[in-house]
Amino acid sequence: MRSARGEVSLRSGQVEFVKVNTDAWRWRDVYRWLLGLSWPKFAAFVATVYIGLNLFFAVLYSLGRNSIAGATPHWFFDCFFFSVQTLATVGYGHMYPQTLYGHIVTTFEIMTGVFLLAVMTGLIFVRFSRPIARVVFSRSMVIAPLNGRPTLMVRVGNENQHSMVEAEFRIMFSRDEPLLEGGDFRYFYVLKLHFDRLTVFPAALTLRHTIDCCSNAKGLYLARHTIRRTLRRNLHRARWGQTHGRLRATS
Repeated sequence: MRSARGEVSLRSGQVEFVKVNTDAWRWRDVYRWLLGLSWPKFAAFVATVYIGLNLFFAVLYSLGRNSIAGATPHWFFDCFFFSVQTLATVGYGHMYPQTLYGHIVTTFEIMTGVFLLAVMTGLIFVRFSRPIARVVFSRSMVIAPLNGRPTLMVRVGNENQHSMVEAEFRIMFSRDEPLLEGGDFRYFYVLKLHFDRLTVFPAALTLRHTIDCCSNAKGLYLARHTIRRTLRRNLHRARWGQTHGRLRATS
């Protein structure tokens, strides 16, 4: 029997999207959830899993009578620390399994430890290797005359200590337009910039789009439209959304 489905809310900038008739959680989303955790939360998660596994196997060892040689009888901490050594595949030699039950539990714990080490190593590597685009945007977009024509302009800045290489810029404009059949439909337009790529993006610059007869943003009404801009560098994108309250016209 499939689980009941509901609504999932997603926010992108100042726009909220609601997905209906979808699963709120899937096991395949665990990977992205782990990558999205902050470092303190990720460390707490790893510590919780590690201690929980050791406690689980320590209970299994304690259930077997004299399953561990060298362990103090009825002393749970010996079982716990033997589990820590086994999970890490250390094996100091002072304690070791001496019964069939102990060998079986040890085998499963070693397999679990090898798998856990591989997964955690991969997650930590991915978290360290993810590119971070530290890009800041001006609070407002402006429409002002430039060379005698109205121009949409916005400032972007690079907060990194180094220059971005092969930076690409794009401004996307969306608006609701009426249909012949009645009702409105949202259209998305990519606005043509004066330049959309730089070999080196060192500090700050202004993106400009001329609003002329060929522009999809002509007749822009400040009270209705939403402008979204996207700066993309390689595989990393920094997204930003603005509403009409941040769009200003100057003379």
